[in-house]
Amino acid sequence: MQVAFATSKIIEPETSSSKAHFYMEKRAHARTPARDLSEIFLVGTNHAFACMVQDLSETGAKLQVSCGILPNKFALVNHTKRTRTLCKTIWRKNTMIGVRFISRPRPMTMKDTL
Repeated sequence: MQVAFATSKIIEPETSSSKAHFYMEKRAHARTPARDLSEIFLVGTNHAFACMVQDLSETGAKLQVSCGILPNKFALVNHTKRTRTLCKTIWRKNTMIGVRFISRPRPMTMKDTL
């Protein structure tokens, strides 16, 4: 048995541009993937919690943390990039938190590594 198919219209596959509007990036600055070993220092104390920077942009980062509740503002010491930045928590979901930088990253000092 033979089956024949005939069509007068060629159906083009859906392009990614047709869905681009739905998935459009809303961030002002692109994120760069990172796997940076870092620490969260509570402002005004020497208490630190280890974390991993998952991605970075000019204005913020996504961090993976294992600690419980954190204050809204803290210092992020990025040992991979050797910088220290003041941050504000914007969102949290399970072990991931999004932060906005409230200071420019500055080079770490010796006291930051102690």
